[in-house]
Amino acid sequence: MSTQIFCGAVLAALAAVSIPQAHALSPPPACSGPSAFLAVIDRPTAEDSGCVVPQGMFDIEAGAIAGNLYPAPGGRFYMLPNLTLRWGLPENSELVWLPPAF
Repeated sequence: MSTQIFCGAVLAALAAVSIPQAHALSPPPACSGPSAFLAVIDRPTAEDSGCVVPQGMFDIEAGAIAGNLYPAPGGRFYMLPNLTLRWGLPENSELVWLPPAF
């Protein structure tokens, strides 16, 4: 029990120390400027972008997957609509919602 309390205290201290450093960081150069929108876009279910959506903006992306399940009967599958909805929040953070695909 005392080990768990000690580990919890150490993790809380590390989190408290890292917060000011995280706020001091500015977005990478690739995430700003005239090509920033292209850096923010990511393809749903294939890759995530390292750039966050700017505060007050949102990004809606959709995709589809078709595949072959050899040797399964019928052998084909489809996943639709593969949506990704991202809202920009303060301090270079975002809220991401991945609705279910069928």
